Amino acid sequence: MNPSLAEAYSVLGRSKVFIHGKPHEPFGIVVVEAMAMGAVPIVPRSGGPWYDIVEAGKYGFGYDTVNEAVDAARRILSNYEEYSRLVVERAGEFSYTRFRDELCRRLTTN
Repeated sequence: MNPSLAEAYSVLGRSKVFIHGKPHEPFGIVVVEAMAMGAVPIVPRSGGPWYDIVEAGKYGFGYDTVNEAVDAARRILSNYEEYSRLVVERAGEFSYTRFRDELCRRLTTN
């Protein structure tokens, strides 16, 4: 059984770390949603989340093995406040308002 959206957001709101387990995903909006709630992402080093969201380690961590994911979680927990601040700011770059403003800017400039 899948949790409701409210239950999922409740869990994310209490989470410090978000481990994304789906390799080769094209984008992974759930990673951005977790970041917006303050959870620091750990994503497979394959696919969109690693390159497009986490920017190859700039806004979270990547892993190829379970041990790498565990090590990343330890690093996050040792400096959670700083990592969390960074990922919340990054998640804002994917907001509707930012998208709208950027679209309008590009449509009105040469």
